[in-house]
Amino acid sequence: MAAETTPSAPAPVVSAAFAETAVAGDIRVVSASKADAQRWNVFLDRQATVSPWAHLAWQTVLAEAYGADCRFLVAEQEGRLAGLLPAYVVRDWLGRRRLYSLRGGLLADAPAGLSALLAAAEAIPAASRLMAVPAGSEAPGWQARPRETLVLPLASSEDATWRGLRDKTRNMIRKAEKSGIAVEADWRHLDAFHRLYALNGLRLGLPLHGRAFFAAVARHLGESAVLLTAWRADRPVGGMLLLLGRGTALYPWQAADPESRNLGVVQALNWQAMRLAIARGLPELDMGESQPGGPVHQSKLNFGGRPRPLLYLARPAGEAGGGVAASPEGWGERLERWLRPAPLALRRWFAERRLRRGRVV
Repeated sequence: MAAETTPSAPAPVVSAAFAETAVAGDIRVVSASKADAQRWNVFLDRQATVSPWAHLAWQTVLAEAYGADCRFLVAEQEGRLAGLLPAYVVRDWLGRRRLYSLRGGLLADAPAGLSALLAAAEAIPAASRLMAVPAGSEAPGWQARPRETLVLPLASSEDATWRGLRDKTRNMIRKAEKSGIAVEADWRHLDAFHRLYALNGLRLGLPLHGRAFFAAVARHLGESAVLLTAWRADRPVGGMLLLLGRGTALYPWQAADPESRNLGVVQALNWQAMRLAIARGLPELDMGESQPGGPVHQSKLNFGGRPRPLLYLARPAGEAGGGVAASPEGWGERLERWLRPAPLALRRWFAERRLRRGRVV
């Protein structure tokens, strides 16, 4: 399949199963497969910090749970990896292709590797592209979209980390314990977690992952994924999926029973996530992106989270290499509002399919 050419790369060629482009004469980008797991991990071992999103296993998770068109790429230079890009293609509500990197994004040892991978991303036919890259990266022709996440520093011991929490936070954790809330780490509670997660998402009007997605995470990420469920009197009242990387842990999905929030269930889940990260020797817990000024962002600040800059590079539709015009924004949100009076089962069915039309992870 011939791909579009751009001024920044010498005529990359992409097919459904293979992508390759030469940049600066000595770098090529090729598709990654399961056979590349060892050298993929060797590259990650060279990085000081590795996001859980960088695992090659996500390729299998996305393909198995969603049948996703995964484009996990590696940049090779003189026989060794110089960078990697885990990405996938989805189709929007009008059937137009959109390319996203995983949230961990593009990793490269040097600017040449970053440029090579972005050139390969430009060569993949898509109406728009959104790549997470290291903060401070530059790429001509791409729009910079700065964001931030909130990161909670962890001391080397539970006691020292506990002393670093605010009095109010410690009191809420104690309140959860006195209320009989206990947190367990066990994938056997997936059904209980997913019911809470789905109800929470439907209340907020969010797209939802189906149970099959979380089951695939459990199968393929192994010890890097921990499911936490909070219980009170044999009733699930909260849950969290904790992902463990190298030098960092993060929790992309969390849910709580609204009636139990004032009992400290969220704080109890966060504290257990912190304890697990400390036990793995990880110095930080990434609390995730949130809208500055919003209640979720403020609660993370109150817990001790510190802002850290993130950077996305975008190739919107209509620009060089951008392809056809993008579909109107907000279709999923408008359809969700229209369906709010509908039965819960129909809303859940739609919410799980809505997620497939945009950024999945």
